[in-house]
Amino acid sequence: MSELSGFLIFIVRAVNFVWDAVLLVSNLRKLAAMWTDADKLVAVPAEARILSPAAQRALAEAERRNQFLYLPRRCAAAPPSYPDIDEIGRDFRIRLNTI
Repeated sequence: MSELSGFLIFIVRAVNFVWDAVLLVSNLRKLAAMWTDADKLVAVPAEARILSPAAQRALAEAERRNQFLYLPRRCAAAPPSYPDIDEIGRDFRIRLNTI
């Protein structure tokens, strides 16, 4: 019976801890709203702004340029050549013979 009561006490304490964390975040948001005199944490305009044609062209150009950042790059040079296992063994035997 004492194990069950210990487990229940643990569960109650865990729920209390989570509740305290939720209240802390809520209170911090209220404090930030009081300090900034804002109704919301982030002010969102009621209506979306329509971009001017120049801004639309600039945005399209930026998106075109950024798409190339995420494409895999191809090197003009040949991939590096790695030595063959036989060559490594041959070099190792030559070094052993010289010692």
